[in-house]
Amino acid sequence: MKLSEIKELMEAFDGMNICRLELEDGAFSIVLSKENGAAEHRAPHRAPAVAAAPVSSVSPAEEESAAVPEAPAGQGAEAVTAPVVGVFYAASKPGAEPFVKVGDHVKRGQTLCIVEAMKMMNEIAATFDGTVTEIVHQDGDLVDFGAPLVYLKRD
Repeated sequence: MKLSEIKELMEAFDGMNICRLELEDGAFSIVLSKENGAAEHRAPHRAPAVAAAPVSSVSPAEEESAAVPEAPAGQGAEAVTAPVVGVFYAASKPGAEPFVKVGDHVKRGQTLCIVEAMKMMNEIAATFDGTVTEIVHQDGDLVDFGAPLVYLKRD
């Protein structure tokens, strides 16, 4: 499936009255899902979350190591990765304070950054309590699916 087709599909899905869409096309698979409840209440101006994942012929061991890239040497941190291909933003809007800075202690569920994909803002949250050891990208950087965004060291 071409990127332009994926973009069209995402735009069409956004206008549909359904919560989840799964599609397979040969070696490619995509799942689109709209968040309900708390996420919309926290940020009503945000669009639904979308997750897309290419199906590959990678072995399970290789896939597992790719899913959680190791932190820079000696830090013992874990990567929080991009759920979609998109544009990285460290703050909610230009000129605003970033969600987190290196050295900040974060709680599970706390927003770390945003990845924008097709005008849909995906808030990326911490999956555990920890300390930010590295923010990999700068505002406006293009990030790939599965790319490390922020490294957290467990508390």
